[in-house]
Amino acid sequence: MPDSQVVAVLKAFREALLRRETEQMMRLAWSWMAMERSMSAEMVTLASEMEAIRKKGGVVTEAMLLQSERYQALAKQMEIRVRSLITKTAIPDIVREQQAYAGLGSQSAMDALRAYGLRASFQQLPVDALDLYVGMLGDGTPLNRLLRKAYPDSLGGVTRGLLDAMAKGRGPLDAARQMSSEMGLGLHRITTIARTEQLRAFRMASTQQYRESGVVTKFKRVAFHDARTCMACLVLDGRIYDTDQEIEVHPQDRCGNVPVVRGAPAPKWQEGAVWFREQPASTQRSMLGEDKYSAWKSGKFELEEIVRFDHSDVWGDAPRVATMGELGLAQ
Repeated sequence: MPDSQVVAVLKAFREALLRRETEQMMRLAWSWMAMERSMSAEMVTLASEMEAIRKKGGVVTEAMLLQSERYQALAKQMEIRVRSLITKTAIPDIVREQQAYAGLGSQSAMDALRAYGLRASFQQLPVDALDLYVGMLGDGTPLNRLLRKAYPDSLGGVTRGLLDAMAKGRGPLDAARQMSSEMGLGLHRITTIARTEQLRAFRMASTQQYRESGVVTKFKRVAFHDARTCMACLVLDGRIYDTDQEIEVHPQDRCGNVPVVRGAPAPKWQEGAVWFREQPASTQRSMLGEDKYSAWKSGKFELEEIVRFDHSDVWGDAPRVATMGELGLAQ
């Protein structure tokens, strides 16, 4: 089934977002790697100290690390540098991108309405209205608290990396490289939040633009059709929402919505569950996992049963894939 024109509009905008996201991820990664390099000598020195203990027959433990002045100094420097990167680099970058995504969300909504052939003149949301969809990143806000967890993520990774390297008898340089690699957990948190909150700004601005139009009666959820899409989102593809509802999303959720316009047929496309059933067994197995794939192929559950929602008072409902137990299947 060919996509409706309105769906093609949304897909084109999402491709533009993907290009912006790729550029941003590179910026953040370069900043993070520069910070890692600035700490490489300290990591080698700490690893050398622990190797000396190991060579004398000692066992390097987490308790021993916590008592090490060298480890405590490294941890303090890491805290200062990670939090500086968050404050001076990550937050300003995320805010700029949120503003851009919100503008693109508003524009995508207007283009989607025009794809219906409507001749009415739609007024784009003003800049001050778009600012409402930019997540607050000041001290004490939920997003800021999430970003600040990048430091304990990084420190935990460095600690595990060093302990693992010592247990495997690796030298200081190899240990430092492993520590640096594990430190990247903090970068993963930052980029996850960036993607999630920027896409949220895009969705919220486009949704509000639809509401302001006066011609939209419903929304339809649209998911990406590829092997990276979570099964819950794929099954929810095509779900219809009232205009006072928000679609449920999880971190890094790429789903969007398209308008159902008064007096016009609802947009149509090959929905996610149909697309999935047409994929080769290797793709289905990869996306579902071996156990769920075998159970599904055996008829032990229907694909539509796989969706569950987790609720947060801060972030709302988030879709996820049901566990084997929730599907009533033995582990």
